[in-house]
Amino acid sequence: MAGTGTRRAPKTRSSRRYAAAAGVGIALPAIGGAAATAAHAYTVEKGDTLSEIAEDNGFGADWQRLYEANKAAVGDNPHLILPGQELDLEGKAESKPAEADQTAAKTEKKQQRYVEHTVGAGETLSKIAAKYDVPGGWQRVYVDNEKAIGGNPAALKVGTELRIDTQGGGVDRSIDPNGSSSAGSSGGSGGATEASQASVPTTTSGIQAAAREIVPADQFTCFSNIVERESGWDHTATNPSSGAYGLMQALPGDKMASAGSDWRTNPVTQLEWGLDYMNERYGSPCGAWEFWQANNWY
Repeated sequence: MAGTGTRRAPKTRSSRRYAAAAGVGIALPAIGGAAATAAHAYTVEKGDTLSEIAEDNGFGADWQRLYEANKAAVGDNPHLILPGQELDLEGKAESKPAEADQTAAKTEKKQQRYVEHTVGAGETLSKIAAKYDVPGGWQRVYVDNEKAIGGNPAALKVGTELRIDTQGGGVDRSIDPNGSSSAGSSGGSGGATEASQASVPTTTSGIQAAAREIVPADQFTCFSNIVERESGWDHTATNPSSGAYGLMQALPGDKMASAGSDWRTNPVTQLEWGLDYMNERYGSPCGAWEFWQANNWY
């Protein structure tokens, strides 16, 4: 079977809408799907992805740069863009200082007191509280979402829906970062243990979601094809003959320790190791997938 390591050609989008910056007229894309150079804005249509829009509009494979230029419009999930959203295509020529971006983001979050947040791979309550600059820290986030999180604030599961009070203050009880709480004490600044324990995905869908955050969008299908065939997305999969272990079937398994000491139990660590391995040995996950198809191993 021929290799599929190269990126597929973008689908034709003859009906894409490009609005000129001055708001005068509409600039149509050139024949073959290439965006008109005079276009400054793009209206998202059904079926679009950031990687395709970036490639068609001068960003090349760097969809992340397009996302950063339009993060305020797109939101926290670059893989979820909605029809009708307006994207600024001038972001390729401009970039705000990181500090200014962070200040603007915090200001925007403060204007909206309550924010809905879906827990992602590697997040902790401390990181989430810091992201939204919650005055009461991780304890405030936990108390407000204890029913959804459960009795252990350190056991935060990927996909949990949280309601963040960006103006929430201290709590009136102490909370053990490892699982218990008691009334009558003020919320302190503790939580060092909790802060060091990132959420770990435990389901196939959770592990795949974590992979999408780690692997470049244009390489994900190739990466997924290998994992599916090597382990079926089981991070504890063990080859009884060779001893190969984990999502990537590393041999020996402990070579994944270079990505983290929790390589045996943490699929995120295995994913990070796998991406590094494919990049270093084959240039990319799609290079690894092309080799796999020819040899049935990689």
